[in-house]
Amino acid sequence: MAISKQIQLAFTLCASLIASVQANTLDSAIIPQLQKPCSEITNNEKRLACFDAKSQQNKQKSLQKERRELEKATSDTPFIMQSYRPSYFLPLSYNPKQNPRDPNILFNSPKEGIGIDDVEVKFQISFKLPLAKNVLMENDVVSMNYTQLSFWQLYNKNASKPFRENNYEPEVMWMLDFDNKQPPSLFGLPIDSFGVSFNHQSNGRSNNFSLGWNRVIFHLMFSDKNWLIAFRPWIRMPGDHLKVHDTSTDHYMGKFDLSAAYKVGKHTFSTKLRNNLNTTKNKGYLELNWSFPLPVSQLKGFVQYSTGYGEALIDYNHKVNRVSLGFLLADWF
Repeated sequence: MAISKQIQLAFTLCASLIASVQANTLDSAIIPQLQKPCSEITNNEKRLACFDAKSQQNKQKSLQKERRELEKATSDTPFIMQSYRPSYFLPLSYNPKQNPRDPNILFNSPKEGIGIDDVEVKFQISFKLPLAKNVLMENDVVSMNYTQLSFWQLYNKNASKPFRENNYEPEVMWMLDFDNKQPPSLFGLPIDSFGVSFNHQSNGRSNNFSLGWNRVIFHLMFSDKNWLIAFRPWIRMPGDHLKVHDTSTDHYMGKFDLSAAYKVGKHTFSTKLRNNLNTTKNKGYLELNWSFPLPVSQLKGFVQYSTGYGEALIDYNHKVNRVSLGFLLADWF
């Protein structure tokens, strides 16, 4: 069986990003000269080209570097939290085929005749708190991160407007940023930062709906002036609770996630892919996002399409096709 359309879409986006990198790459004859001071170049034309190239290089800061410079302005202030992953509030989120769980058990309600609405509110909040810097080497940071993804049946009056699912994701992360040194590259893409984290994700429930797992996640961030790619493969730790419900949970939740974003003016197009890399029984998750400016607000409009498995832990083995509309509170950059 061919690789799923989800992987094809993701690699198509990555290919366009790589093309953008190549289009903005400095002349190949000049790049070697940037490894040494321009003043040491004896050829007049090459020396002038070196100064011009370095000037242009300094102007084209990566999106993530610009974000980190803003973060450093508040890094010495205690208890200041910073944005981590995108945060958003989507008051209109439509999934025509909700997970057919027993609503009385799901909502812990004895009321008869209740159901699960197809339209609900989806929102995510995500932040990080830097704890220490320059721990192992220059420009590294240890932080405590937190992300919460929630699905709220706000319009379900018959069931007293309950939360269908909350996913809580605390994380401790070590991250090295290549800000003041020549960044390494992988497949021709400049590595913006590298890190490793211990990640716990659970839905905070008990009994049959209790779901959670622990992972060691490796972070690779590639970023330039108007795009970024974040690749996160992980190692799953033993002893989690997802195996209670399905011995092949990795078949649905995948082995990694790959996020990409491209900025065009004040618009941002982004995607997130998760996949199990199984060509015969391929399962995964795909998310497509578009954020755009609003004329009368500092917030941005946000449109999201999500399809596949594991959008929420309770839906890890249930396929969703969801369209959501709302507001972006904080972006990748």
